[in-house]
Amino acid sequence: MSVVIGSADGDPVDWASLDVENRRVLVLVDVDATGNDPAGDLRFAASLPTLETLRARGARIIVAGHAGRAPCGEKAHIAPSIVGIAERVAAHLDVEVRVPDEIVGDAFARLINDQRPTQLVMLENLDRVPDGSPELDGMVGRLVSTLDAFVHDALTAVFPARWGSAALSKGTQRCVAGMRMQRELDALDGVCACAGRGLTLLLGGDSMERASRALLHLVERMGRGDHILVGPQLHPAFVPSSPGGTSNPSRPLAARLRDKALARDVALVYPADVDVLDADGIVTTRAGPYAPDADERVTGLGARARAQFSALIQGGAGALWTGALVDPRGARASESDREIARAVADCRGGTVAILNPMLAAEIADLRVGIGNILPDDDALWHALAGEAMPGWMRVTTPTPP
Repeated sequence: MSVVIGSADGDPVDWASLDVENRRVLVLVDVDATGNDPAGDLRFAASLPTLETLRARGARIIVAGHAGRAPCGEKAHIAPSIVGIAERVAAHLDVEVRVPDEIVGDAFARLINDQRPTQLVMLENLDRVPDGSPELDGMVGRLVSTLDAFVHDALTAVFPARWGSAALSKGTQRCVAGMRMQRELDALDGVCACAGRGLTLLLGGDSMERASRALLHLVERMGRGDHILVGPQLHPAFVPSSPGGTSNPSRPLAARLRDKALARDVALVYPADVDVLDADGIVTTRAGPYAPDADERVTGLGARARAQFSALIQGGAGALWTGALVDPRGARASESDREIARAVADCRGGTVAILNPMLAAEIADLRVGIGNILPDDDALWHALAGEAMPGWMRVTTPTPP
């Protein structure tokens, strides 16, 4: 997917030609300020290349965006502060980072106007400011009047448009997708391009409802030579005769996916066996294709199923992995996930996308070289579903085969 964010004058601006030396550039990012969160570490690392490149080009960088929401039931101003992230950015980029106390008012304006190229300004967590509030509107208005360029590097702010991103894109003269956003869309594009020529869709987790439209859209592109590997938690939804299948909330969607796959000659593959695990991920029982009381116990792929799934993944042109293969109640990545991770890293085609950052964080210590780890966010599911980007973005996608 090639992405150009609509600039104020209507002329496309690509990343390579963006002139930012000694110019004020706002970068919209999605980071995490909630402490020792491995998935947050991945989000933080994914945002660094854009900032590093802009700094090397001599830009005056202003950073804004999502850094963690308030706990459920709390008011927005309780959301985590960006200060911890600012300290990490300062250490990684070896640059002075200044965080204003507010995002409107004279002090904010002076900080922006007086910024030197050797300084980076990081605005406080925008999750503290409700969309449509006077404070956010005031910040957007102030920035639009002073910015030379806007780099949108947070796909999570696209569906819906959050944190003033739509107004910033419309009002800023030069706008471009950041390196992280482009990489995420390219990863999805690469997976979609594998459909019909050896794509392996690995369905993990215990629910598919959020991703329903995306999965249906993807299966419609698939064909002979493609495989759908169904994890043990979703197995009963696809095979209603299995115990618990009739009550599984994913059963209607599973039936639609199954029918579409059969109509397009896509192979559906179920686990040959499962392991029943304790809370620490230790195997306690080895069972057949489906453990009758799986609703009460943690299950993972058995030895035969792991070999079965691994062979199909390694021999394919690409893989899309939607979630962990162990029940989410497990505290650590299961042996199922670790072994499948190694197979994904060895995928012959080399095109890999993992839509669950927590899963990626759990297996990161394997150092198996898995690339294209994407946030499990509604925006990516919208993009994978082939839905049109908002009017302020122009995105071209390949047509289905």
